[in-house]
Amino acid sequence: MRSPLSAAEAPATTRRRAATYIPDDPLLTAREAAAERRQALSTFWRDVKRGLVPPAIYVSPRCPRWRRSEIRAALEACRAPQRQGSCVMAALFCALAPLSDPLVVLTLAALLRLAEGIG
Repeated sequence: MRSPLSAAEAPATTRRRAATYIPDDPLLTAREAAAERRQALSTFWRDVKRGLVPPAIYVSPRCPRWRRSEIRAALEACRAPQRQGSCVMAALFCALAPLSDPLVVLTLAALLRLAEGIG
């Protein structure tokens, strides 16, 4: 029969610290990205398939993530005044977004909004 461990023999419990670092532009899961766009998850995946959402960043083989700034910029591009081709412009933006850094993406989004206002 084993005797209970004394306090000196008991393994030390480790406490996890709360996360203190919160990134400015976090990577979102599909569920979080759909909530950011105020869509159902199935609608979000349908928009991904159509190209209305920027392509995912895969942090591991079955773990797609999206940058919050890219999701918001694509949403802004779709929320522009509804003119013919506004969603085509959003799809073009989504195609070009992965090729650029975040500052260029935001500049591109502003140029697309300006082009839609002029055209």
